Amino acid sequence: MFGENVGIGKEPVSAREKRVWLKSVQEKLKGQTYQACYRNTAEQTILEKIQRDYTEMKHNERTTGYEKPHLLYDYPTEPCGDIIVKEDSRTAAEKQADMNADDVQKKLGTYVAPRHQLVTFQIVGIKYAQPYIDYTKGLDEYVKSLLTAQNTSMTLDIPLQMYNTLPEHLKAQDIRREHSVRPSRSMDANEDFAARVLEFASSEKARAFLDNETCPSSSTQCGKKFLAAPYGSNYLIIDEIGKLFTRIAAIAFPVALGLAAVIIWFTVSRIMAENRKETAVYRAMGAKRRDIAHIYVVYIMLIALRVVLVSAIVGIVIALAVDYSYGRTLTDTAATAFGIIDRAPAVRLFNVDSSLLLVVVAAIVAISLVASMQPLVRNTMRNPIRDIRDE
Repeated sequence: MFGENVGIGKEPVSAREKRVWLKSVQEKLKGQTYQACYRNTAEQTILEKIQRDYTEMKHNERTTGYEKPHLLYDYPTEPCGDIIVKEDSRTAAEKQADMNADDVQKKLGTYVAPRHQLVTFQIVGIKYAQPYIDYTKGLDEYVKSLLTAQNTSMTLDIPLQMYNTLPEHLKAQDIRREHSVRPSRSMDANEDFAARVLEFASSEKARAFLDNETCPSSSTQCGKKFLAAPYGSNYLIIDEIGKLFTRIAAIAFPVALGLAAVIIWFTVSRIMAENRKETAVYRAMGAKRRDIAHIYVVYIMLIALRVVLVSAIVGIVIALAVDYSYGRTLTDTAATAFGIIDRAPAVRLFNVDSSLLLVVVAAIVAISLVASMQPLVRNTMRNPIRDIRDE
C-alpha cells in the first residue's frame, strides 16, 4: 500500500540489515494516513447476497421456469457509497413479512441496521508480522522460533489509549464492539467465558498452573477446568533450556574439578619426588617441616596463579570473540522478531562482571591446595637421612 509512495525497499535477509530496514520503515510510515470503508455485518450480508444472486442467476439463465430473487441489490457506484436496490418485485405480503421480521429483531435487541462509514487510520507504529518460521534454515530462524510465538494475525491493532483520546465524533464504537474480541468456536461469547491472558511472577508458577489447572486446547478427554496454552514468547522453553544447561554444568563442573585434582596430584607428587634430595638437604641444614611446607605451598600457589591467568585470558578472549560474533546477531534477530526497533536490550553471551569467574578462580586455588595436601604431607614426613642416602 505504501511501498512505492514512501520508498520502502525490499526486505533484506540478514538480521543486522533487517533491523536497519525496519527502523527506516517505521520512520517513513509513522504519521501516514489512509482511509478504509467500514461496513457492518448487515451490509456485509447484503454484499454477499449480491454476489450469491449474481452467481445463481448466471448459472440458471438457461433454466426453464427459473424465478430470480424478488429483491436484488447492486454494488455502490462510488467508493464507500450506498448499496443500491436494483430491483424490488416483492409482493405486499412479502414486504410486510420482512418488516415484521425486522420488528421482532428490534424488540429482541438483535436488529442491526445496515451502516457504512469511511474511516481514516493514522499509522503510529508497525507490527512485524511473521507467519510460519522454518527453524531448520539457520540460526536466525531457530532463535526466532524460540523467542516468538507463530504470528498469523492479519488484523489491525488499534492502541486503546490513543483511541480513547479521540473526540467522540471520530470514534466508531461499533467497530470496537464487533471486532475487539472475537470468541473462538469453543468459547462462549458471554464475558464469563471470554479469553484471558494471564501473567505470572515466575516461570515456575506459570508451569505449575499449566500442569495442574489446564488442559491443552487440542485435548478431548481432559477434565480440568481451563483450556490454556503459552502466549507470546516461548519463555518457558527458554527457561527449560537454561535449567538444562544448569543441570549439565552441575554435573560437568564437579567432574572437571575432580579431573583437575587428579592431574594436580600427579604433577605435585612427581615434582616432590624429583626434589626429595633438595628437601632432605634443607632438613639436614636445620629447616623444619613447616618451612618445607611453606616453600611448597608458595610454589603450588604460583602454579595455581599461572593456571588462573592463562585460563582466564584464553577463556575471556574466546568468550568475547563468541559474544562479538554471535551476540550482535542474536540481538538483531531478537529485536526484529519482537518488532523492537529502538532501545532493544542487547543479548550478551558473556559478562566480565559475572560472579561465576570468582567461583572458578576460587575453585582452581582451592582444588590446587586440596590436591597437594597428601603428597606435601607425605614428603615432609619422610626421613631426610634416608632420602640423602637413597638419592
